[in-house]
Amino acid sequence: GLANNNFGTGLAYPVDMIVGPDGAIYYVSLYGSVRKISYPKWAAKTSMPTARRGLRSGAVNGKIYAIGGSDSAVPLSIVEEYDPATNAWTNCGGSCAPMPTSRGSFTISTVNGKIYAVGGWDGGYLNTVEEYDPATNIWTNCGGSCAPMPTARRGFASSVFNGKIYAVGGRGVLGYLNIVEEYDPAANTWTNCGGGCASMSTARRGIRTSMVNGKIYAIGGWDSLGYFNVVEEYDPSTDTWVTKSPMPTTRGSHRHGVVDGKIYVFGGTNGILYFDTVEVYDPATDGWTTGPSMRAPRRSLAGDTVNGKIYAIGGYNGSYLSTVEEYAPPSPAIAVRAVDDANGNGSPDVAVLYNDFISGVTSVYVKDGATGALINSYSIKAGNMPVDLETVPDINGNGVPETAVLLVGYGSGMARVQIKDASTGAVINNVYFGKGHTPVNLEIMPDIDGNFMPELAVSGVDPSSGRVVVTVKDAYTGLLVNRIFFNKSYAPASLEVVPDMNGNNASELALLGVDPADGKVRVTVKDAYAGGLLNQIYFDKRFVPVSFAVVPDIDGGGDSEIALLGARASDGRKRVTIKDSATGALVNRRITFFGKDFSIQKSLAVVPDVDGNFTSELAVLGVRSDDGRVRVTLKDAATGGLVKHLSFSSDYAPRDMAVVPDIDGSGDSEIAVLGVSRSSGNVRVTIKDAVTGNLINNIPIP
Repeated sequence: GLANNNFGTGLAYPVDMIVGPDGAIYYVSLYGSVRKISYPKWAAKTSMPTARRGLRSGAVNGKIYAIGGSDSAVPLSIVEEYDPATNAWTNCGGSCAPMPTSRGSFTISTVNGKIYAVGGWDGGYLNTVEEYDPATNIWTNCGGSCAPMPTARRGFASSVFNGKIYAVGGRGVLGYLNIVEEYDPAANTWTNCGGGCASMSTARRGIRTSMVNGKIYAIGGWDSLGYFNVVEEYDPSTDTWVTKSPMPTTRGSHRHGVVDGKIYVFGGTNGILYFDTVEVYDPATDGWTTGPSMRAPRRSLAGDTVNGKIYAIGGYNGSYLSTVEEYAPPSPAIAVRAVDDANGNGSPDVAVLYNDFISGVTSVYVKDGATGALINSYSIKAGNMPVDLETVPDINGNGVPETAVLLVGYGSGMARVQIKDASTGAVINNVYFGKGHTPVNLEIMPDIDGNFMPELAVSGVDPSSGRVVVTVKDAYTGLLVNRIFFNKSYAPASLEVVPDMNGNNASELALLGVDPADGKVRVTVKDAYAGGLLNQIYFDKRFVPVSFAVVPDIDGGGDSEIALLGARASDGRKRVTIKDSATGALVNRRITFFGKDFSIQKSLAVVPDVDGNFTSELAVLGVRSDDGRVRVTLKDAATGGLVKHLSFSSDYAPRDMAVVPDIDGSGDSEIAVLGVSRSSGNVRVTIKDAVTGNLINNIPIP
């Protein structure tokens, strides 16, 4: 199941707030009331060591380098390194090499893992270009000296396209500029589009640019007469400019971040006020919406985007600032699940839970895994917030599986599971779990009550006792099967179903919990029929839990194993530890998937044996921090040996993963990754063969 409760940590911890389909945060009380609080908020992070304005930043290998600026009238050369994964200013393991030229109001661009500082102000206009290699902590300066920019200037912007840097606007000795100059770091030459790049319509400084889907967007700025809300789009491939819809707020000296193909504009000034406001531009629709305001207004700040999160750093609002804020925009893609053949063509299918934040509509799309053809789609009734999606074995007797969506009513607070036929969309049942159930996730269980129909298990918090409760109801009748309580000291993170351990022919329930007081990590296993305690399994709390899964028997004891994926803050290592569900004995604890250069998503999946040793494999979804490369790594659950690395497009930021039965006739499972394009915002499911890595399909959603 999907615990839809991640707010900036990337880890599945329980909270009583859920992100709705409109991107807003809704508070669900223990007594069932639902109230809209606000849009997802900016979180305060560890402050930068040196307060300053006019600084710039670049992100390399998942770390942000805050460079230059000023803390009075004096320009700075300081470089400080921030690691978002640990929320610490690591400063290159000691101290980062200072920039050779002290300056502010310059630009930073990152190309092939190196940072280029261009132009700026040190009491005079600069055209200096300097190159920094974070891997060696050396200002390498293009092997000698980097070619200077043709026009010295400050307050301009830059973006990268096809490995070239485009310097846009600013102010120089001749006044406010609308020019564009092109730099090729590989050749260390200002090529200037082969003769002279086309100029913007509006000359301005304090401008900012962002690259989306091969186009550069120049937004805001100011000149001697005032501030602008102008937006102009530049196409480097044709060297042409087009005017787009203006920004709602006139501002300059702001900052941008790009997530899922949308530009987030934050901070800045209009010459009178300092702004904390955020406005979001969608190039696909040429439209603007409002985002959540920052915690503090500021101008002349730095900002970067790392792993889908936006960072605002330093700046000025009457005082020089060192504060850092982080914002994680909501994603339109929520979950992907495998569906047994829903259209009768003999091939498995996929179901996707999808949010359209523009219309506020949440939908489920069922598409053919082999052809990508739409089988069925339906929208969630307005006023209901989706929490989780699962697939259910056939209930209505037509031989086709069903889809089940866990919902919470915005006004009523009523938690329910809506079950619909995967092929027709017909409503089969609405199973209500009450107003007092704060849901965490949904799981589907084999029959317990003897009517040969599956059960629904929903984890949450009981309002009368504060204890964690899993409520089990019959998917066909909606009748209560059992209500099982867990220790309230361990906040619930995720729920999984375990095959029968105690011989009563009923499945068990395993709940992952974390003790907020001491950080202890525990999986509690209870009988789903009788509710009796079967085991409490403890894991190393140094590895913060991300996800867990139930693995078929490895050690020959006859019972399933519990696999926990965790991340260690001290060194960034991501590890799966496997323990026996019945005895708690260690089965395997040294399956390392990624180091600090990869961030991991919530997805840990169990893949049926593909390497022929009769034990399952484990699949973990990760994103490389330096270049956004997406990878699913498969390792043998028994030996820990590498089975396969599957690479996916770096343009599509992954949101979820599912294991799909064989589609291409190879006899092995497939891996489906749900992603959102970083450049266009489009959503798609990419399916690859788990053994060969061959592409089977790219399925657009919707």
